Amino acid sequence: MQARSLVSRPAVSSPSTRLLERVRPVIDLRSLTASGMLYENSRSFDGGLRFGPAQMTLNAQSPADWLARQIEHALNHVHVEEITDRPVHVDAPCGALCHPETPSACVQAVASAKACPQEVCLEFENASFSADLTAALAGARALRRVGFRLGLDARQSSCALANPALRLLIDVVHVDAAELGFDLRLARRVTAAHDDGIQIVAHGAAWRDHETLLKAGVDQIVSARADA
Repeated sequence: MQARSLVSRPAVSSPSTRLLERVRPVIDLRSLTASGMLYENSRSFDGGLRFGPAQMTLNAQSPADWLARQIEHALNHVHVEEITDRPVHVDAPCGALCHPETPSACVQAVASAKACPQEVCLEFENASFSADLTAALAGARALRRVGFRLGLDARQSSCALANPALRLLIDVVHVDAAELGFDLRLARRVTAAHDDGIQIVAHGAAWRDHETLLKAGVDQIVSARADA
């Protein structure tokens, strides 16, 4: 979930190193109230130069440590902004899912922010479950055991959602509202996930499609478009 337009946070070091961040409300379609916050910032785990000597340092940082810092940034940001809606949805890199140190690093991160794991939903892309499904499911179980909520970003691909074992472990699925009406496989997978009690979050929906989205199994929306 990459941010398209971000708002600058005050009190930072310099323009070249400024961490741009924001939160967007996740709106419940039935109550029309915020049921969580989607945290976004300008950092990317795999960003930066990809050639020359700099390439040798790109993967030096652990994905577990990087995700832990993301969690700290997110929780600190909502605390400063006095935002109380939970959970806070935080993007997680693929490598963090199977990393053995991810659960402990993330638990330490929420503890340092004086929060608890249940306040955070870690969002993994569909690709995170593609390379080694057995290891990925084990990583998901490890994160669930320490209290984190888990989400699946199925906006680019949704094949992992067809796995019943994965549906037992995730709490939230993010989908592209525009694709939901055209991709029959995605629609079937969303229905199955909704029936299993998973929250479905549609991105970029139109407010006028409120009833249609509910019938399709969508529970929440982000960045809804105005009717006019």
